[in-house]
Amino acid sequence: MASPHHESHDQDPALRPDAPPAPAAPPVTDNRVSGTTAGHVVQAGAIHGDVYLSAPTGPPHRPVPYQLPPDPAHFTDRRTELDALDGAAGAPAVLVGVGGVGKTALGIHFLTRRRDRLPDGQLYIDLRGFPPGDPVDPGEALDSFLRALGVPPDAVPPGLAARSALFRSVTHGRGLGLLLDNAVSAAQVRPLLPGPGTHLVVVTSRRRIAGLRLDGARFVDVPPLTRTAAVRLLDRLVDDERTGVDPQAADDLAELCGGLPIALRAVAGQLAQRPSRTIGRMVADLHRERTRLGALTADPDDTEEIPVRATFDSSYDALPPDAARLYRLLGLHPGPDTDIPAAAALADLPPDTTGDLLDTLATASLLESPTSGRYRFHDLLRLHATEKAEAHDTPTARAAAVDRVLGYYLDALVAADLVVRPYSDRSTGAPPPAHPRRFAGSAEALEWLEAERHNVRALVRFAADSGRPAAACELADGLWPLLLYRRHYPLWLEVDERAIAAARDLGDERVEADMLSRLGLAYLSMGDHRAADERFRAALDIRNRIGDRAAIADLVHRRGLAALRDDRPDDAIRHLRTALAIDEELGRARNQALTLLELGRAMYGAERHAEAGAVLERALDLIDGAADPYNRARIEVMLGRVLAESDRAAAEERLGGALVVMAELNSLPGLAEAHEALGDLARRAGRLEQAAAHYAQALTASERLGRSVAVERISARLAGLGH
Repeated sequence: MASPHHESHDQDPALRPDAPPAPAAPPVTDNRVSGTTAGHVVQAGAIHGDVYLSAPTGPPHRPVPYQLPPDPAHFTDRRTELDALDGAAGAPAVLVGVGGVGKTALGIHFLTRRRDRLPDGQLYIDLRGFPPGDPVDPGEALDSFLRALGVPPDAVPPGLAARSALFRSVTHGRGLGLLLDNAVSAAQVRPLLPGPGTHLVVVTSRRRIAGLRLDGARFVDVPPLTRTAAVRLLDRLVDDERTGVDPQAADDLAELCGGLPIALRAVAGQLAQRPSRTIGRMVADLHRERTRLGALTADPDDTEEIPVRATFDSSYDALPPDAARLYRLLGLHPGPDTDIPAAAALADLPPDTTGDLLDTLATASLLESPTSGRYRFHDLLRLHATEKAEAHDTPTARAAAVDRVLGYYLDALVAADLVVRPYSDRSTGAPPPAHPRRFAGSAEALEWLEAERHNVRALVRFAADSGRPAAACELADGLWPLLLYRRHYPLWLEVDERAIAAARDLGDERVEADMLSRLGLAYLSMGDHRAADERFRAALDIRNRIGDRAAIADLVHRRGLAALRDDRPDDAIRHLRTALAIDEELGRARNQALTLLELGRAMYGAERHAEAGAVLERALDLIDGAADPYNRARIEVMLGRVLAESDRAAAEERLGGALVVMAELNSLPGLAEAHEALGDLARRAGRLEQAAAHYAQALTASERLGRSVAVERISARLAGLGH
């Protein structure tokens, strides 16, 4: 594995908290309106007098997610369990049974049949509560649910309690279906329960999670299929006359599979691929396999493990050699799922060949394909595949396969970063894989990062735990575009903490400082200003030893932001002046402008209005409005607030112009700030209806952003106006 190559994130222009909220360049605009419009539409030349934007009419759009995997095509029986689920309406229903018994299929089938009673959609999450792998953090599950329900990424609060409260609020009075699959504990499930409404909540688990009784849960036991139902499922899966030709053999085969759908599907996959094989021969093969396993197992009467292992072994033995090899290697992939390019890298095969082999494994029911182009194991099959790899492949071959998939992800992460942040100079320092992943634009790159974030997290964990600290650092670093623009805070905190530990193992202080600084930004964004300052200070100690002036300036700037947000304006002014001096020394005009913006904000907070106005005017002289209209407008908003203390007409002109720019850029944070400032100005001038109109717009934007403090403040001002 190559040594890590890290640029300083402190010098990333997108890293500043004052950067625009999306990587795309702002649209080119002029004073024309054509086509279909939605939301704010602004046409303006010079701005004079009163400016406000009316709220769009009609209810806000709420997405209706349909996340359930497809209803199993050959779902069979379960009449008793379906009736029990119907009887649990209004309370969480917990499906309890052994692995492979069909709990997930039952939950999917039940909620799919009730889709007409769920007007607000269906949510699904695999909580991965059982080995291999680590259980899903409920906070991360809530992050996924809230985004699916239309909550903007920046509006998802960082803490578990806050996310759970917001989820209950968002789902209050609605009708949703939720399938919480493979849960391990009440602590994992309880935060995911929705607010009051006509919801149907189904939980699956191998354990009877007694703690959920406190939430009114109803437990539904899911036993193996009866002999008759198992034969019926087998007949539907094989879909030819063989089960009818030898009904006794079909009966015996169902018994050998223990009535477990996962085993029945595996043997049906073999029969479907071998039309000449009789049911009787399949029974004989399984008898031999079951006898062998019984001799090797501590408990030869185990009615759960042996039927499953026997069918898995039989299905594996029937695979062509290339498919069997891919099956084994997929068991070594640290992530929860894979796509074709990643599997091709793992196996060192062309993507077309790999796609055909993945389809072979899916046809044999050894892999699932819940969405087109992505494949995953049932956890029992993953364990089986890993065992086969350990038995059949040498340690060198296994390590080479894992290194190939690590190399593939490292290269793809760099490619995604270079598309999202074209100013980046990142490189893996290693030759690209045989079939590298490339992206047509930033949207495609970000969507790939979104889809692969769980795999990359798993790879960071694996690299850190398997003596590959350089790879752990590079993988964590490669997630930066996703973390910057999508704000997955639990992921951000975990990968950065692991990268810091890995950098210390490597003795690489630059990488350690880089990750400490990035972690500080996460805490700053989450509102934990003291934790942010602690990380910035630790990173600054390292940078001072190394002597990196540009990074020092950015870290001191961030310490100023942390102090400002922690209501310590004097400390903020001191830090920001230090950062400004270094930026001036280095000739970084844009950085000077942004530091002056925060310095003006701090001086305004300290009621040093004249000084604030002077530094903000200087910031405007330094910022390029054509290249950076967003931050120029932010400076104008802050200057408008300062001018409101002495020259209301000038303040109104500044704020009105900034509002137009924010509307053109469709910047929700910018619109919230500008409308609130204009509302304050109108209220002080006694124009109460205009003030109320601006506050209403600011309130709507702040609610969409999830800014609870701003919502409380603006609501109080509206109430003071009698609204």
